[in-house]
Amino acid sequence: MLLFGKEGRRDFLVNVNSILRRSIKETNMYYRRLPPFDYLAPATIKDACALLEKHPGETRVMAGGTIVLHRMKERVATRKYLMSLKSIKDLNGITFNKTAGLRIGAMASLQAIADSAVVKEKWEPLSAVCAKLGTPQIRSMGTLGGNLASRFATAETVPALIALGAEAELVSAHGEKSVPVESLYKELKDGELLTEIRIPVPAAGTRGGCQKFAMREKFDYATVSAVVVVTLVKGVCQEVKIGLGGVTLPTMRAKKAEEIVRGKMITDELIEKAGQTASEEGQTGADLFFSAEYKKELLKVMVKKALKQALA
Repeated sequence: MLLFGKEGRRDFLVNVNSILRRSIKETNMYYRRLPPFDYLAPATIKDACALLEKHPGETRVMAGGTIVLHRMKERVATRKYLMSLKSIKDLNGITFNKTAGLRIGAMASLQAIADSAVVKEKWEPLSAVCAKLGTPQIRSMGTLGGNLASRFATAETVPALIALGAEAELVSAHGEKSVPVESLYKELKDGELLTEIRIPVPAAGTRGGCQKFAMREKFDYATVSAVVVVTLVKGVCQEVKIGLGGVTLPTMRAKKAEEIVRGKMITDELIEKAGQTASEEGQTGADLFFSAEYKKELLKVMVKKALKQALA
């Protein structure tokens, strides 16, 4: 720039500034601002359901906001109304009953679940997944219900909840219903509110393993992940559930891989076969960093490691 002289440097800076402004506009970087919306803050579940019925198809529900606000800035699924659930106090509890099992409110933070003593003791895979999900700031702000209802293929709590046999409570102005988490995305309709997640008490001899692959494990969402929960009686696998992450929604439970090990003594040969089968079941897609084929190979490795971890 010194070769340009004073006038040349000024013209150069003006041109650079003009190019940058045009580039920002052309690449839609101004989308990083939130679009206009009307903010709704119901105080009860009943009020929230009434608002959803009053504004059908026009209301976006926000739990922690770590996903919703980001997508709104990118103009993904923006709507006229944004309804926050933060004022509803009944949705952030974590309770345990020997008969009913674990009940987690949809607004319970990921960090609260990771820190819960009862979750660590009896449902360790869910505790471990929440403890590794994003940064401390994300875990403190993000909620289980928000992560679950986001419909992200990389939502890390979903494989854990599927493997643990969890059910989701859905409420609307017309009533309520419980659905298995593995079929939640088919059952959750516009106008319905996810209020609670219920997980049964694990049988004696149940243990789990969870594995995740991410470019930056302590920061990024999982590229692919696997959670395995097995129940062993005298070394024989009586029951097993395998949840997969980073795959398309209909293939988030590896049922064919489960059949390979159910009712048998789990050997290294069976683990290898189950991992291969799970990778064939899980439908993956390419992204900026990995091909679909590479993700399938990662999926096989994650399932094998999770199975070995559960048996260790």
